[in-house]
This record gives sequence, C-alpha cells and structure tokens, in this order.
Amino acid sequence: MRYRLFYMAMTVTALTYRFTIADVNGQKVRLDFPKTFFRDDFVSDSGHWKELSNASNLLLLQKGEYILQRKSSGSYSSFPSLKNIQAPFSLTASLRIDDGTDPESGIGLIFMAQPSGNGGFTLELNARKEYRIRQLVGVSYRLLTGDNRNLGWTKCEWLNGKSTWNTIQVRTADRNYDVYINGQFVTSFSEPQYFGGDFGIAIGPNSSGRVDWIDVRTPDQNEEPIIVLPVAADDPIRLQEELARLKKENQALRDSLQRCRQAKPVIKKPLNNGHQE
Repeated sequence: MRYRLFYMAMTVTALTYRFTIADVNGQKVRLDFPKTFFRDDFVSDSGHWKELSNASNLLLLQKGEYILQRKSSGSYSSFPSLKNIQAPFSLTASLRIDDGTDPESGIGLIFMAQPSGNGGFTLELNARKEYRIRQLVGVSYRLLTGDNRNLGWTKCEWLNGKSTWNTIQVRTADRNYDVYINGQFVTSFSEPQYFGGDFGIAIGPNSSGRVDWIDVRTPDQNEEPIIVLPVAADDPIRLQEELARLKKENQALRDSLQRCRQAKPVIKKPLNNGHQE
C-alpha cells in the first residue's frame, strides 16, 4: 500500500484567523480531521510494522491484530515505517491490555517522538481502568497525569478493563493536545516544543496486549486555521494582550507582502557576444 505526502504551498495574500477561547478544563483543538492519512487494520501485512520473537519481546501480526508481548522489565516501542508526521493531526487506535503483572504494565500510543530519541509523548492504559500521559524529556519521563505516588496512572470511568477493547485518541493542533477515551474527552495539555514527530505503539514491562486498528487523519486542506487562545474567557486583560499580539503579527506579514509587491524586479541586460555589458 502506498501513501502519498501532499505539500501545500501557502501564499500570504490574505490572513484570516478564527479565534476560539479554550475552556480551562475543555478541549483546545477545534479542528475536524476528515482525511485519512494512514490506516492499518492488520488484516494483511502492509510492511509497515516489524515482527520479531526473542527472549524479551514478541511482536506478531495474526488474524487481523497486532500482538505485542513484553517479557522483561522496561517498555518496548514499535514504530511503522511512516515517519515524521506534522501537526495538525488525529491519532486513534483500538487496543486492549490482556495481561500485566508490573505496576508499569500497560499498552498505548506514542506520538510526537523526536528523531533524536529524547522527546515525545505516550498515552497508555492498564488493566485497572487507568490511563496516563508522559513526556519523554532527555532520558527520563515527566508525568502529565497523576503523580509520582501512582506513577502517573489516573482512574477513568470510560475505560474498559482487562482483555476488552478500548479506543483512544489524540488530537493535536497549534501545539495543543486533546485526549479522548472511548469517545469521551478526558484531558488537554499544551507543549510548545514539537511541531511533528513519529507515532507508534508502546507495550509496558511484563505486559501483553494487542491492537485492532490504528488511524491517522488530517484536516481538510481548505479549512480555515483556528488559533486557540490559552486564556480563560473571564480574563479580559490577558485576552486583549493576546489579541493585540496576533494582530501585530498579522500586520507585519501584510506589510512584508506589500513591500514584496512594490519591489521593482531587477532586469539584467542580455549577453552580447559572450560578454555582459
């Protein structure tokens, strides 16, 4: 199966921003993602995912599922051959945890993984109906949910338990991230560092699980961009400051465009007898 990357040339002829005030505890990403960029239901071997069997890991495509088993400490990651997905996008997967004897046991998605190997996020779930989000910073993880006492795990009423399918989704735009579990919004966070990265599947220590399908979608290329202002609706001073900053940036781009239009082209005289006059 072939996947094509489409590059869009953006012209700054007119800049139109649609502003959305993000609820303090609500969604920050207001885009729709109707276009399928990548999908694998594991019915046949697409060639994107590795299979292996050794003393520490089992990765196997079987009967329309991608089976992952980690037999030792530490987590293990599997990435498809498709690399460096740029935001905005949505990443969705149907997966389940079948077994896990370690407090860190779980299965989940990796997104925004940096080529250097020292950045990115994981969204994981375990057999106790808990989820967690972590950010890889250097060689260690920073918890974005929970706390150190519970290793970041957070109870979720919408999660199904052991050996039952769950659908988890991450939606990202403008370096904001919304997280959904089984169709229900659970949390949002922001991180300014990443514009794109790799996605994949993570299996925790002494864990076994499987993935039914995985899907990456992008917005309609003609959709008007949305800028989510990271301020509450009841903070008018900060809101006015943010609007003023964006208007200033908009005007600077317009001025730059106007200068380009007014600039006279440099016309060189034609060559004469092999020499330029």
